[in-house]
This record gives sequence, C-alpha cells and structure tokens, in this order.
Amino acid sequence: MPPPFYIIFIIIIISPLQSTAGHRPLPRYATKPGLLLYASSRCLPSCVPAEFFASVTVYFSDIVGFTAIAAVSTPYQVISFLNSVYKLFDEKIECYDVYKIETIGDSYMVASGLPVRNGNKHATEVASMALELLEATSMCRLPHRPDQTLCMRSGIHMGPCVAGIVGSKMPRYCLFGDTINTASRMESTGEPMKIQISDDVKRALDKTGFFITSPRGVVDVKGKGEMTTHWLEGRIGPSPERPTASSLDCTPSFLARIHSQRSPRYKTESGKKH
Repeated sequence: MPPPFYIIFIIIIISPLQSTAGHRPLPRYATKPGLLLYASSRCLPSCVPAEFFASVTVYFSDIVGFTAIAAVSTPYQVISFLNSVYKLFDEKIECYDVYKIETIGDSYMVASGLPVRNGNKHATEVASMALELLEATSMCRLPHRPDQTLCMRSGIHMGPCVAGIVGSKMPRYCLFGDTINTASRMESTGEPMKIQISDDVKRALDKTGFFITSPRGVVDVKGKGEMTTHWLEGRIGPSPERPTASSLDCTPSFLARIHSQRSPRYKTESGKKH
C-alpha cells in the first residue's frame, strides 16, 4: 500500500531542510572524525574509495506506530517531533565509537567498525549505545500529545560489508551487503521497546561478560529463513568512561587515520588507553 499523502509531504519538506543544513557552519560535535567523511570526500573524492570491512556492527531503530502518529498530527508537528527525537539520539551517540549512516522517515541507522576500524569493539559500542537510546526513548513524550509516550523497536546484527561514497551531486556514505539487510530484519521482526540481536552479536557480547541477554527463540526472517535471535536486556557494571565532544580528536588527519585503520581511543579509569 503506498504511503499516505501526508508522509510524502513530510519527506518533501524535510529533504530541502537537510540539504540546507549542509551549508551551515559545522557545530562543535560535527568535528568528530567520522562526521568529516562527507566533507573530506567532496574535496578529495579519490581518497575515500569503496572499501571492504570484514566485521562491523549495524543498528536499526524504528518508531512503533509512526503512521498512526502522523495520521493525528499536522506535517509540521511530525517534523518537530522527528527533529526532537533525532536531536536527542544524535547527542546520545556522540560519545560512542559509532557512525550515523542515515535517517529515513522514522528509521535511524548507525554502524560501528567503519569508516575507521576499531578491532573487536564495534559490537559492544553499538550494544551500549542501543541500551542508552532505548532508555532515553522511554522518557520521551510527543510535544503535541503529552499523554502519548514514544515507543521504539531496535535490531542489531554484525558481519562483513562494503562501504563507500555514492553519488556526486548529493554524495552519501552507503553500506552494502547481507549484514545490512539482516540488521534491518532484526529491527522489523522485533517487538516494541526491545532490542533484538542476532546469534552472532550475542556470541560477541558474551565474550565480554558485560551484557545481559535472554533467548527469544527461532524467528522466521524474510530472505533468511529461520534465525535464532535474542533480546539485549542490559549491561553489567558501570559503563566505561567516555570522552566529551571537546576531547575528541578534531585534527584534519581524518583521511590518514582511515588508511592507517586506527580508531579514537577511550581512556579507562586507570588512565590507560585501549
């Protein structure tokens, strides 16, 4: 069934706003190395070729009942609501070693392990981020409908992918591969206010001993058949210390860091870097 007219209208309104925002001065948080990829590719497109990543973790989230919300809201109320949600999410993910890929309507996509590789940290980074976003979502209410709380569905999968800049007039950093499709299915087959993770992600998190999961069972996933999945329930112990936006590396050596495959480092309580 084609999307209602008001959703198409909202997308038409948002698109030029997103294009215009690209011409404004960079805010402080936009100096994070990952967020400079687009600007760097515009200046030196040959320096950011399509690249294979052996292992990354991809996160998708979706607002449950978004169509129903849009049906009882004006287009400008929906835009204001989405802007508030995305602003909150963007602030929350700022101190994780993750890269925001895109937002499409009410869908939010984040990945870790690219464009800068971070060893085997990507699963734990995305898992910690997902838990924080879910907690933040539970406290959100619609500005124009204060009696209605925000409800989100999330999914995580890990595996190989290819990533690169696509397009010339409006370049985008895009990911390709079965990993992305499976991560999207983890979200779409999930349940409200829960984080569904694949068996691969569960095994990676179990190795750390820091995360609580529970089995969901076998799920029939479109294009994949039956898959064993799990729920990400929480994190054990305190979260690691995170850098603030002002403490992140803001030097213009981003491209060099991509090719040297080094990631931003976080300090632990002992003062050692890892």
